[in-house]
Amino acid sequence: MKRAFLLLLLALTALYGKLGYDLWTEKPYPASSPEGVLSDIAERVRAIPLQSAGGYSPVHPRNIRKEGRNLFLISDDVLYRFDTSGRLICRITDPGLICVAAYLIDPLREQLIVLGNTDEIHYYTYEGELRERKKPETQEPCRRMQAVAMYQDCIWTAEERLCSQGKSIGQRLVKYDISFREMESHRLISADLPDKPLIPLFADMDIAVEEDSGRLYAYAAPLHPGRLLRDSLLLKYRQSGIFSGGDDGLAFPLCFGRRFWFASSYDPDDASRAVFCFDRATNRSWQIKDGFEDDFYGTGSIAEWQAMDIYSRNYCFCKSGEAVKHISPSGNPVVFIVELKV
Repeated sequence: MKRAFLLLLLALTALYGKLGYDLWTEKPYPASSPEGVLSDIAERVRAIPLQSAGGYSPVHPRNIRKEGRNLFLISDDVLYRFDTSGRLICRITDPGLICVAAYLIDPLREQLIVLGNTDEIHYYTYEGELRERKKPETQEPCRRMQAVAMYQDCIWTAEERLCSQGKSIGQRLVKYDISFREMESHRLISADLPDKPLIPLFADMDIAVEEDSGRLYAYAAPLHPGRLLRDSLLLKYRQSGIFSGGDDGLAFPLCFGRRFWFASSYDPDDASRAVFCFDRATNRSWQIKDGFEDDFYGTGSIAEWQAMDIYSRNYCFCKSGEAVKHISPSGNPVVFIVELKV
């Protein structure tokens, strides 16, 4: 009896899912808005002007992460530590030793796990002391890490597998322990959408966690941004959850926050990027060529967004030069931390 009930439930779920998809595809739905302001999606925005010190002037900060009263970022392939007022505390890495590609914050051990231009992993204290250098212990000796994230005291990477000739033979989602010993590996595939999003191997990929299910996934800029609204509506409608694929790791064209879903889309037809955002609470969406207009600080449009945490609850963007002279007279970059509406 129990088995018959489960089979009936699965059949009904599949039927309603099909009816819902038919509904969205047969009836036209509103187009994404081509304009929007930051207050449409943000509750609060905090500006942090980065200060110069010791002959260092920050340039094009990236991979910005906040931990307590610390603000870590990469500038010119060097990892730095600031406080949340923008004061430079110390330079973490030596540019003569490593060109930083990515890093992780391990707050329990108060250390930074740094990946660079070699296959060695560097472990630093918050004060910039090098604790350890080691190579990852993996079953895939020929691979290139495309993204890295820490979740539940384990390290996850999205990796491109390479053959001995250096050609790509697929992608994997790999789990390591804190010492970078491989624990498990999963094939990374495109999500099960009507037209699978084409995730190029050279794309800037990232790893996140869907907060409701707790499942990890990868996301990257799609090559078909015109389908993002349809895919968002379909993914929201599915009662069985947005994730499937068994033991496979999934790559999506969207980054899933609790309320807002984001993508930095790429249109190959006109070689331009646009910010896409879908509001699950209202079904409203935006696809804006130059990004949302900053109506908090008046710094112009925001074309580049970075998720600051693995759950994509908060985002940041960075601006420099004339756009921020009223905030940072020196023209140094200003980091803007965005708290999204809930």
